[in-house]
Amino acid sequence: MIIVISLLSLGQGDNAGSGGRETVLDERAPADAFKVRTQDEINSLPEGANAVLTENIDKLVITRPVSLFGDGKRVNSVTLAAPGARVCDVVAKSVVITADDCIVDHCIVYANSRYAIFADRVSDVRVLDNTVRGNEVKNDCGIYITNATRPVVEGNNVRGAYYCIYLDGCTDPVISYNYIGHVDGFRQGNDIYVTYTKGGVFRGNQVDYDPYHGPGSTEDHNAIGFDHVEGMLIEDNKAGGHYYTLKIYNSKDCVIQNNTLYTGGVVLRTGFYDSGLVVRDNRISGNPDVGRSIGIKVHDGTVDCLFEDNEIWDCEYGIEEFHYPAGNKYLEGGPSLPCNNITLATNYIHDCSRSPIVILDKGSCILKGNYYEPTPAPAVTKAPGATPTPVIKPMLQPSPAVQPSGGNTIIDFFSWLYHRIFG
Repeated sequence: MIIVISLLSLGQGDNAGSGGRETVLDERAPADAFKVRTQDEINSLPEGANAVLTENIDKLVITRPVSLFGDGKRVNSVTLAAPGARVCDVVAKSVVITADDCIVDHCIVYANSRYAIFADRVSDVRVLDNTVRGNEVKNDCGIYITNATRPVVEGNNVRGAYYCIYLDGCTDPVISYNYIGHVDGFRQGNDIYVTYTKGGVFRGNQVDYDPYHGPGSTEDHNAIGFDHVEGMLIEDNKAGGHYYTLKIYNSKDCVIQNNTLYTGGVVLRTGFYDSGLVVRDNRISGNPDVGRSIGIKVHDGTVDCLFEDNEIWDCEYGIEEFHYPAGNKYLEGGPSLPCNNITLATNYIHDCSRSPIVILDKGSCILKGNYYEPTPAPAVTKAPGATPTPVIKPMLQPSPAVQPSGGNTIIDFFSWLYHRIFG
């Protein structure tokens, strides 16, 4: 099957996915495709065949490596049980993948169970350009892929699930160019959630704006979440609102770059023993009008991380570094630990209502050439029940080309830009 072989090249090369999608499958059936209307007729197709479904079917199991084009026909449930099988353009209530090298594309799935599209313990599966709508009562995940190797989840439009896209225990996934829509008042958790995963690319996804309602609200949830992720590239994504716009916990050696994260509560959150993160060239804006808003929150035992060349604005605090007092327990029962060896370099922070940078773990941060516009004096903050903290001294560095004027230090933006480009 030539079309399948060409798709398997997606994400394999060094430049896969750069600047846009490399491969998009044609949802139209070939002119010489077989016509089928029953399960028995599908079972009798030769290997590698293309077929068009001509009638609705209650239940469909594809047990041969064939490509089935639904032509918009309705199927209650679909199972891809043969390596190399493909289903395209059906309207279904659930799709399950149990074999390697399978493709689900251009389908409309209205979830009527825990998962709309589900794959477990498979490799090289592709979930492409589907429209998924969750069930408000039953649906936990729109697309759920677990324990898979090299899965590709690309170009899907998902809304109305607790987790719209959820990958767990995967290796080298490609999660790219998906759109997550907002549903007012719906019980959403993390719109996109990736856990216990090694390697891979998370690129070009968009999560629709969901209002951050302020501290204590039960309506807020998270746009993009990572937990126990290692070595992933997270770039060129856009997400708005939510309590955490992007959070990453218990993770190491990930690069988070060139993302646009806007109008959230805690816009970018690291913590719970993150290490080796590089967070650079992101555009981050908060929403101080509804309560406490932080651009980048570096918390809870984060170590050996670099935050550089980010632009942060419209927050109460641009960057906050902190850990809870000794004796507190974190997720999974871990101890409270301070942050250490955090480098904050050449970040541009402006229009923050209280303080550009607040550091509460003494000696934990290295500051290099950060630039900021005038804000009120830095404020001391502490968690409920925390022990008193020492008065924080101003820690930001203005542009070296600027002199104080009228008792205030004013940023020279062009000098900052010059140093960004030429060092």
